[in-house]
Amino acid sequence: MDFKVEDTLYLQNIEEYVYDMDKIVTYKWLAMTLSVSFNEAARMLSAFVRRYSAPPPQKDPITVTYLVTGVSRDDCNGYIDKVVVSLAGEDELEGTYNLT
Repeated sequence: MDFKVEDTLYLQNIEEYVYDMDKIVTYKWLAMTLSVSFNEAARMLSAFVRRYSAPPPQKDPITVTYLVTGVSRDDCNGYIDKVVVSLAGEDELEGTYNLT
């Protein structure tokens, strides 16, 4: 991915929020704060995580937590049986796809 000047500035903003201001940064909060789309904010956060978790770590390690939601359907009638909500770290993310 080629970074443009504005991408670098956005990454610097995220770095300031995380390391200097000690903020918890979500894509929704970032989208509203920087006046960008949710997809663009998610892309920026993904780029930030790749950059700052790549060895050797540039700064203090960051922790990424995902909120995963879904529904479980009853096998007999197809109705929603329950709504599933889970918090997962990066190493636990794969296991959350099959929660019932």
